[in-house]
Amino acid sequence: MKHTILVPLALLRAACIAAQDDNDWDTSNINSVAIVKGHIVGTDRRILFYSKLKNVADDVFFIIPKAYAESVIKKTEYSSGLKHCQITYDTESQTGLIEIPHHENAYEAFKVFLKVLYPDWEKVIPEQTDFAGFVRFGSDYLSKVEEICGQLGTICMPQIFPTGIDKAANIEFLFSDFEDAKVVLMPRSADPDTQLYCVVVGDLDDEDAPQ
Repeated sequence: MKHTILVPLALLRAACIAAQDDNDWDTSNINSVAIVKGHIVGTDRRILFYSKLKNVADDVFFIIPKAYAESVIKKTEYSSGLKHCQITYDTESQTGLIEIPHHENAYEAFKVFLKVLYPDWEKVIPEQTDFAGFVRFGSDYLSKVEEICGQLGTICMPQIFPTGIDKAANIEFLFSDFEDAKVVLMPRSADPDTQLYCVVVGDLDDEDAPQ
């Protein structure tokens, strides 16, 4: 089956910021951007970006390796006025094409070599609480939140809503051009094995990574 969808370039950029770097091997495909359940999603297990897409059915599911998505982003970096890209994907061959129709050189073909899987990202989205304590977040991940915010609007501002001292925080964006764009961020933890999707202090070996 073939799918053709339109995706705002700003949301593709934001999802790439949150997705795991492509040189980090992971069979769960988090070094990809996912189109899943009507959303565009990117995560590295520590930060999660997701946003509802217009006119994309919930049963459309495929992934785009981050390197290919970033290639299109670089090709359109200095082209003003470009708002959307068109993505075509064939589920049988696991091949696709990202393009800006009628725009010179703004295209990138891609192929998914692994089985098309993606983590259950919805399970880590916390319910909001009245928690008002102090929570520490990794500065590198707060920088990613600012980068994402910069893609969502010229006067966009992040609002962080912690749900616990060692629990995920919901992040919404004031004055965003995309009202459904949100982030989930885990606080810093000295014991990463106790929580899923946590921001660790220091390096973490692959065998110790939260699953």
